[in-house]
Amino acid sequence: MNIWDFGGQEIYHATHQFFLSKRSLYLLVADTRKQYANFDYWLSVAEMFGGGSPILIIKNEREDINWNIQEQSLKGKFNTIEKVLTTNLKTNSKDFPALKDHLSFYLQQLPHIGTPFPKTWLTIRELLEKDSRNYMSEEEFLTLCEQHGFKTEGDKLQLSETLHDLGSILHFQSNLLLKETIFLKPHWATQAVYHVLDNQKIIDNYGQFTTSDLQGIWSTSEYRYMQAKLRELMLSFKLCYKLRYCDDTYIAPQLLNEDQVDYQWKYDKTVNALYKYKFMPKGLITQLIVALHNLISDQQRCVWRSGVVLEYHQTYAEIIEDYDQREIKIAVAGENCRDLMTVIMCELDIIHAAYEKLTYDILIPCQHCRKLEFTYNDLKRYAKKFRPIECRKCEQDNDAQLLINGIHNPQLSAQKYQKEFPTSENIHINHINNNFNGSVTTAMTGNHATHGDTATGNNAQLNHTETHTQNIPTKKSLGKRLLELFK
Repeated sequence: MNIWDFGGQEIYHATHQFFLSKRSLYLLVADTRKQYANFDYWLSVAEMFGGGSPILIIKNEREDINWNIQEQSLKGKFNTIEKVLTTNLKTNSKDFPALKDHLSFYLQQLPHIGTPFPKTWLTIRELLEKDSRNYMSEEEFLTLCEQHGFKTEGDKLQLSETLHDLGSILHFQSNLLLKETIFLKPHWATQAVYHVLDNQKIIDNYGQFTTSDLQGIWSTSEYRYMQAKLRELMLSFKLCYKLRYCDDTYIAPQLLNEDQVDYQWKYDKTVNALYKYKFMPKGLITQLIVALHNLISDQQRCVWRSGVVLEYHQTYAEIIEDYDQREIKIAVAGENCRDLMTVIMCELDIIHAAYEKLTYDILIPCQHCRKLEFTYNDLKRYAKKFRPIECRKCEQDNDAQLLINGIHNPQLSAQKYQKEFPTSENIHINHINNNFNGSVTTAMTGNHATHGDTATGNNAQLNHTETHTQNIPTKKSLGKRLLELFK
């Protein structure tokens, strides 16, 4: 049995993806002395990643303070809640033995408990658990399996995948660099990431760090020879991104300045979309920032913790998360609005795919009054029937297919996008210094971490000391322009 204690601080939320998994028992421990627990958030996260795994709520009644948590209401919203239990973890009160009995019972009810595993699988697992090292190479693992009767590489990797799902090891088979290493102690890998996110110098520098900083943080013998792999782990899980304009420099977006960058968004015409979530897991916007970091405006400076401005081929996009309202607002202006909106929506599709049961609407404005009246799904339904859709605000008819075509290229699905362009590292964009109606003005001071330099942009008309080359693209097909974006 593996036990994980999830860090409650927001900067740790992105690391929970290492461990939140199916075939688990989730315990939500609420301290009555604080009289507050974000039940909805944690229960929603467990339901989203747990694949139906049971949840126990444990009321830790410190100082014997009773607390009514509206159990029936919570069970009505989350059907995976099995039990609400009460104890005092400090004094091991009389309820503590009953708590232990319930834990034992629900652990034994997990579907994989009692499932017969081949003897060789159990042997390999025991050997890995007894191994005092924090990691081993994939080659060592495959050799170990072969020594114990495994014949094919597929069987060996199936065992690795099963142990990964059970939390015994971490083996990221889909990542070409990380698959070479098997993390025997998942907690060790997590602590390595926490050391970076907790580092005061990096916090003070608003998430900016260098390889030299990582070498200092991971200087002990247990990390010294794994620094490149641990950095790749952070990159792969969208915990940080590498700057293109600063050598050997990275940004952890969850540590960016909370204050919005001082810029001006002055466009008469924009293409808009609003993502409205029933439940919004934390970290969506920071994952999107990492995924599209090579498109960040003003040499990757126009970004803050809850928002970003992108630029691409004479086009700008403003993306802002309002977590309290559970929404992400997108406004795009310029000559290639559909292209850039397509890229943003495809990246959000990829991010959303990791969250089971994530429910949201994409709201599109009316052509006439510009109110956010239509859901994307409604537009698709009306377009399929070749019917106009009426705005409830202004009572004007809208062409559903025209609205869809204005924001999204139907030939570029998220699946195709992910297959053809699997990593954001493939994106390389030149600044385009052209003028058209509308402007972006960004005022910044300090180094990159405090969002450096003063820049004035009229769709990438940047006032820096550097000289930017004019690069005006000719009119090309959407496909060719997207290929240019990612080549």
